[in-house]
Amino acid sequence: MLNTREKRLVKKVLSSFVVTFILFVFIVALAPKLWEAKTREQAISERQMVLQQQLKKVNDRFDYLKKQKAALASEVGLQEILRETFDVGKEGEKVLILVDDTEDLYRKNKEVETQKEKPKNFLDKLFGKFYNR
Repeated sequence: MLNTREKRLVKKVLSSFVVTFILFVFIVALAPKLWEAKTREQAISERQMVLQQQLKKVNDRFDYLKKQKAALASEVGLQEILRETFDVGKEGEKVLILVDDTEDLYRKNKEVETQKEKPKNFLDKLFGKFYNR
């Protein structure tokens, strides 16, 4: 253990202007290197995130292709892929086409409503509020 005289000497040396100046110079010399290391680390982490996203896309594509390969191994899967890709069917098959005409009905009803709302002539515009024909 240090005695009192040695403790005072250590405090005096550590709190001296020379030691403080040396520490300041040391910090100023290290600051640009620390900043450069920080920016490099950020760039690496961003690049890592991009690469992870690309890896996920590649893995998803690989899984999809693996399923396609498994489907091609069976007769049913092969027919399904041919039907989707080339729009073909077997001989003797019948095609059922479903048409959704709710939009056409909606459009026709809207046209009928707008025709009812339109006045027929100038007098109807002028006096339409006071009498009905």
